[in-house]
Amino acid sequence: MGSFMAVIKKNILGDISGRLGKYTYRVRNGKLVKYRRPVKQRVSHSGAAVSARNDFAITIRLAAFINSFPALKQIWKNAKVPGSTNYQKIIKNNSAAVKLFGISAKNIIAPPGIPFNVNELSLSDNNIKFNIPVNSNELKRLFSNPVIIHIIFYFHSPVKESGQPYCFSGLVTELPAFPGRNAYTINPGLNYGTVKNLREYKKAVIYFSVSMLNPSAGNKYWTSSYAEEVDNLK
Repeated sequence: MGSFMAVIKKNILGDISGRLGKYTYRVRNGKLVKYRRPVKQRVSHSGAAVSARNDFAITIRLAAFINSFPALKQIWKNAKVPGSTNYQKIIKNNSAAVKLFGISAKNIIAPPGIPFNVNELSLSDNNIKFNIPVNSNELKRLFSNPVIIHIIFYFHSPVKESGQPYCFSGLVTELPAFPGRNAYTINPGLNYGTVKNLREYKKAVIYFSVSMLNPSAGNKYWTSSYAEEVDNLK
């Protein structure tokens, strides 16, 4: 409800100040001014309501992190999925999964695109290695151009009880075109923040997506998300 303000020109009751019903009266610049009092909303503290608010908060954090990657932000902006902005699209396409499962492999970092898989995933103290089979014509067209590999980590279950319950980190790797290959093994180094989180958390969900570095107009130039859960990081 919008704010309401009125100037009282003549007051038969004498000077008025304070609250009266749903209005507040104040003297301002020598005039008696009437304001509509804001409506108070009752905040439910039931378990279901608190859980729903927490679900929404973590969805917002996930969306904000995904949106911080310029290429992913542009992909969501271009995607024909529910939502009026790229940020709202990320939220709308993740909120149902978060409500049911929390942040999990059910969530996505990219809207539906070219299907792909990740094979032979291995994670060490300072490196991640995985293989992408190039097993469709769409993937062959994609990888015939320079690409960007997007990797986002959702870490949870901290080693120390005092640690933050979860956090996000990620990395972006640009790779040259490699036409004609049936698979591509990717072996990027991990940044400092991800290496630190590997030591501080027991579990993680790793999300992957690939997009064309220099997309051409009118083509779907990105893959769908692939996600894998990893535990026993320590």
